[in-house]
Amino acid sequence: MKYEDLKQKIIDKQTGKNAGIPISNKFPLFKKMMGGGFNPSEQILLLSSTGAGKSRTAIALCVLECLRYMSRNKDKTQVRIFINSLELSELELYIIVAIALIKEKLNKTYTREDIISFREDCIINEEFLEDLEKIKPVLNYFSTHVTIVTDCRTVESWYKYCTKVLDDLGVIKNGEYYPKNPKLLPLIITDTINAFTISTGESKQNIIKKWSSEYCKMYLRNFYKVCVVNIQQLSKDSQSTQYSNKGERVEEKFTPTAESAKDARDTPDDSNIVIALMNPARFNLKKWENLDISLFKKNVLFFYHLKTNFSELVDPFAMYVNLNTLEFEEIPSHSDLPDSDYQKFLKEKGITVKEKNVDSKLKLLLKQ
Repeated sequence: MKYEDLKQKIIDKQTGKNAGIPISNKFPLFKKMMGGGFNPSEQILLLSSTGAGKSRTAIALCVLECLRYMSRNKDKTQVRIFINSLELSELELYIIVAIALIKEKLNKTYTREDIISFREDCIINEEFLEDLEKIKPVLNYFSTHVTIVTDCRTVESWYKYCTKVLDDLGVIKNGEYYPKNPKLLPLIITDTINAFTISTGESKQNIIKKWSSEYCKMYLRNFYKVCVVNIQQLSKDSQSTQYSNKGERVEEKFTPTAESAKDARDTPDDSNIVIALMNPARFNLKKWENLDISLFKKNVLFFYHLKTNFSELVDPFAMYVNLNTLEFEEIPSHSDLPDSDYQKFLKEKGITVKEKNVDSKLKLLLKQ
């Protein structure tokens, strides 16, 4: 690459031309984990154990955050999102999104049970349908920019679908791919890669490796220069409760690691960024990473930065989450000082700390 070409590409990045989608400053630690945002030629891996909330986290922090940025910055990079949902149906995904948007736009909370009837009377929830009508414009905006695919069960069929879409969005000249619209970023999400159908004579490990190493790393990321987000379930064995010979629980076993992705041992090495999620409520833990998680009940999720090619590794941090309404907020660093950001955060959330949780030295200091 000649100097002038390099200079122009850097200028394009700094001025927002084909620079990707930045993550909101309301998530400073997550933004740092992601190297700023979603960019061309990136491969992101999101790991977690069963039930931690990886699918909803991806919808909240990847899909909806990208759409919010686009709606505010129509003159900058736009995004087309393609989701291969191997576990949830299209209707289930739309219900998750609808609940989140109604909460965001109307400040009303619904649950899945409010929408999908499990009662014998099967009465239509008219109130929900009225609220659904009120958010019709944002739902249409979502459906315009997000395509949900549920019938690509094999790595070959999903890759074939992706290349067909990308070939329509660009042209190949002299062995290189050129997008027709340089300001459009395709974002391809696979949820979850463990759920791909295994063909006769193949293993799950080989299937995932083929998708991650060959189709994603070699072609989608480096040839087509799209942004790829893969969601992978951690090995159940790596997140199971284990005890020492003294009968004490080995809590370090719950900490997510890249090695926990046993289905494809080299999957983390294929990605530019690897982030693991840990939901301590699943293991009935009262304290994790020096944070009293009993205060947050089940509404806490820890983020672990396992790999990055763009910046320094970020220390584990927690987010206060509502997986039903897809509300996420970073929890400030723990501090017992009354005027700390952490104490202000607890007050905003209406969380009361019992006096016994306050350090005795701090109480003595406050009396003075």
